[in-house]
Amino acid sequence: MTTLVMWAVLFFGIFAYTKLPISDLPSVAYPTIVVKTQNPGSDANTMATTVAVPLEQQLMTIPGINSVVSQSNAGQTNIVLTFDLSEDIATALAEVAAAINQAEGNLPSDLPQPPQYQRYNPTDTPISWIACSSYSMNS
Repeated sequence: MTTLVMWAVLFFGIFAYTKLPISDLPSVAYPTIVVKTQNPGSDANTMATTVAVPLEQQLMTIPGINSVVSQSNAGQTNIVLTFDLSEDIATALAEVAAAINQAEGNLPSDLPQPPQYQRYNPTDTPISWIACSSYSMNS
């Protein structure tokens, strides 16, 4: 009797295991927001000190942020905010908008437009880009 029960448990266990809906690579939408600011004619150091630092200081007050990555180039600053997976992206967007509005007093007055922000999903980025060219065919 014990042997038959063990075989039944093993059989139903293997059957149930094959029916589990487990994905090897689960689809996770990371709550990530990118803040972009442009100021043509400014060098990278000026963008970092006059634009990125005031924005970062204000954005760091938002609860639920995992990481802040900032990159300043000539005429442009990008700040990537990554939130906890439990954070609602709509709430995070509203908090980012409020933080940008509070930081506008510390930003340079000659910015052509206020900082722009948008939702960003890092998993949507393509893994590779492929380009093809031919000497015998026109494009």
